[in-house]
Amino acid sequence: MKTGDVIEFVDPEIERLQHEIAKRLGYKLVDHRLELYGVPMDEKAKAAAAKKAG
Repeated sequence: MKTGDVIEFVDPEIERLQHEIAKRLGYKLVDHRLELYGVPMDEKAKAAAAKKAG
């Protein structure tokens, strides 16, 4: 069920957390990469996720 899709995004909360965690561990973040892997949701799961998101 692989689509091969690559979706790039920026999320201010994720950016903030990465810097916060690096600082907490005693590092200055100079670069990073976050990869998420998933499978498409069925229609029922999509509707539930959309409702939860707002």
